[in-house]
Amino acid sequence: MMNHSFSFSLPLRGRAGWGQAGQAHTEYGLILVLVGITVIGALTLMGQQVGGMWHTISASMPH
Repeated sequence: MMNHSFSFSLPLRGRAGWGQAGQAHTEYGLILVLVGITVIGALTLMGQQVGGMWHTISASMPH
């Protein structure tokens, strides 16, 4: 008799590998989105202070 479990295991293994890679890409994308939101939030909260500090530094430089 022929063993049918081997003939079905190869396509399933290929799909599982692709699914894991897709999941990894999704996780990296979510991490990038969270980092972007954090950076935008930090710049929004500290934007006034950074702008004031930049103005102070540029005003103190000789022309």
